[in-house]
Amino acid sequence: LAILKTNGDAILKVKDDGELMNVLKQYFTNLGDVIHSSDPNATTKNITRFNQLMLTAYREFQMVTHDMVADYRKSVQLKVVHGLDMFAKRSIIRNLSFTPKFSREELLYLCDQFYNVLFYKHQRPKARGSDRMQFSHFVSFMARLATWANVVKDLDDQQTRLGGDTPTKPVVGSQFLNKLFEHVFDRDHDGLVDFGDVVQGLSRLVHTDLMDRISLFFEIHDDDRDGFLCKEDVIQFSESLLFLLRREDGDRYLNSVSSLLQRAFEINARHAEAFGIKEKSLENLRPHPDDKINIPIAAFRELVLGDHFLVEYFDAEFRETISLQEISDSGGQTKTVGKEMMDALWQNGKTWAGKIGTSASSSKKHHHHHAKGSSGGVAGAAAAAGEKGAGGAGTTASGGGEKGEEVGGGESESSDDEDEDEDDEFAGDDTALLEAVDSLLSTAEDNRDRAPTPAPGGA
Repeated sequence: LAILKTNGDAILKVKDDGELMNVLKQYFTNLGDVIHSSDPNATTKNITRFNQLMLTAYREFQMVTHDMVADYRKSVQLKVVHGLDMFAKRSIIRNLSFTPKFSREELLYLCDQFYNVLFYKHQRPKARGSDRMQFSHFVSFMARLATWANVVKDLDDQQTRLGGDTPTKPVVGSQFLNKLFEHVFDRDHDGLVDFGDVVQGLSRLVHTDLMDRISLFFEIHDDDRDGFLCKEDVIQFSESLLFLLRREDGDRYLNSVSSLLQRAFEINARHAEAFGIKEKSLENLRPHPDDKINIPIAAFRELVLGDHFLVEYFDAEFRETISLQEISDSGGQTKTVGKEMMDALWQNGKTWAGKIGTSASSSKKHHHHHAKGSSGGVAGAAAAAGEKGAGGAGTTASGGGEKGEEVGGGESESSDDEDEDEDDEFAGDDTALLEAVDSLLSTAEDNRDRAPTPAPGGA
């Protein structure tokens, strides 16, 4: 505190962290320089900056205790942590090479969720300590953004229905998350994604129009990358739709999904006839001889656009399922952090309650001493009144009254004397401390003055 006060004027003029560090560096470099005082009343006219620092510290900040510092630290701890967290996230976002159409608030939220998953999940040894996440953590990250990605909830519900001893089965269509990770987010195809990969992948899901989103789903389900969807690919596409829509209210999507395969056969036949492709030549394009479907990208667009529900879903509703702000069932970590904060507040409350209780107890004890003294005074007054009314018999009472007044007044004066002694004790400690510091500085000054002056030209 004394360092900040001594350099207060210079610190108020700085504009960034570098200037602040330069001010402090210059101060500590010159800490041994002698200050020549022009004040005739000064006890020592020539003291060093270090002596001045110690005098400032003891004279102006001697009342600061460790408990005061700790309490104030706790009061601003969350603000400091939040400020450091915001600075780190802004640095990460500034270093992104591609931030398509995401607002600053959305990028901050995505960054927060991404690094929360990295922090609270255990990375495998090869990736631990890095800023890249593997597939299992990618699923946890997507569950924070979209309810359809939260497969843990489905497995928990399944476990509740079947009982604890029955093994759970994979959720139908959950392979969509694997395909999404491999074909959209993992651009390097090394099984890990960083924050830049996440931003670009989410942009392809969110910031695209109807036709681009249909093409993206075609790319996701074209496993062999031959430009065609076979029967198995179309079945997986229908399962992906069931997976994405499983939490939709009502059953309006079931007709669209159930008729998907039949319409795929019809569209495949029309495209084969339109392009003059015979059955024999068509078989050469199929990855499996038993498949009866081989759909190119144009036929896949027709398959989706031919259903009114799928058009609405791919045009707007799918985008709305991905939330770029906090959602209710995004995971339990927010509850964990909230519980930690509440525990800290509870502990601080108990500490303050204990201090208040101790203070109240001392106050009650203090009032008890005064009340006891007052009761003695009342007893003495009553005895004096008895003396006036009863003659000689009142003499004894008068003695008792005088004694009572003496006892009461004595105890009251004793209590006041104790308070005055405590104040004198604290004042004495402060005075003694300042005198000790001044004595040490004076001794150092005298020793320096008595030191022999080196001869001119000497070493």
